[in-house]
Amino acid sequence: MGEFFALWNWAALLIVGLFRAFGRPQVYRGKIFGSIFAVIAVLLVAFFSYEILYSLRQVPASVGAPRVGQKAPDFFLLDQNGKPVGLGDLLSNSEGVVVIFYRGFW
Repeated sequence: MGEFFALWNWAALLIVGLFRAFGRPQVYRGKIFGSIFAVIAVLLVAFFSYEILYSLRQVPASVGAPRVGQKAPDFFLLDQNGKPVGLGDLLSNSEGVVVIFYRGFW
């Protein structure tokens, strides 16, 4: 549902931009740049539509992933100091855990 709303927003912005570009060409350099930007916008919308509506539907569901409400299996990760920290250790000290992955410096 959200994908279709995003597509309608893109289409509405494209139409408004074209009317502005061709309506006042002396301000927006409309005849040439308006056409170029319209083609670029249409290509972006087509690519976005293809990725969201087709490509992402082809990704298979993860069989081994925990479901909503299911407890994650215990695992160990390195903290910012390089020491191993386990999920069980964190859960024993608090009610919940949020794990954030970031690329860091590597």
